[in-house]
Amino acid sequence: MEYDIYSRYNFKITSFIGKSVCEQMDFDHKQILELGGNSGGLGTEIMRKYQGCTYTIVDHPIPCQIGNEFKALNQVKIDYVSSNIFDLELKKEKFDYVILMNLLHDFNDDQCDQVIMNSLRSCEKHPKFIIIEDILEDEYTPKDAIMHGLRLSVACYGGKQRTIEDFKNLFCNYNYKVEQTISLDKIHRMMIIQPAV
Repeated sequence: MEYDIYSRYNFKITSFIGKSVCEQMDFDHKQILELGGNSGGLGTEIMRKYQGCTYTIVDHPIPCQIGNEFKALNQVKIDYVSSNIFDLELKKEKFDYVILMNLLHDFNDDQCDQVIMNSLRSCEKHPKFIIIEDILEDEYTPKDAIMHGLRLSVACYGGKQRTIEDFKNLFCNYNYKVEQTISLDKIHRMMIIQPAV
């Protein structure tokens, strides 16, 4: 029941962030994979604006079930896949973007590495990654992000907030580099990470 309530509330929050993302990005006719997309608020906003793109969300069964309700309500074509991101088995697609929103901060570096590796295994070509997180500027700022980090320390064993440099280190093993960093609100920043060559 708690996961059901969380997933319904999460839709409103991620929908709000999705509006900001759509102001910054052009997803027209792109194929998008979102891991841990929950009930699909972000994806719904993207699909409303860019009806020519395709969108796949991978998450646990409960958020996928709630997501399908919101999909019918909002009349968007999002494909929900109930799967574990650490044991991901998807048919390879030509995804242009992999979106990881508020996901990597739940895990340690080894687990993040596995998420990135599984994402790439699901793609026929080298996609760009979009990371949306409460990214730290340094050890002590911004304060709003640090307060959010207190929740992580309680709820997520091994989870941590990261700086841009930390994210660079996570992706350098795959020959990816940070293309751009954009502030979306007081807490969330969006990083676009692309193949280095």
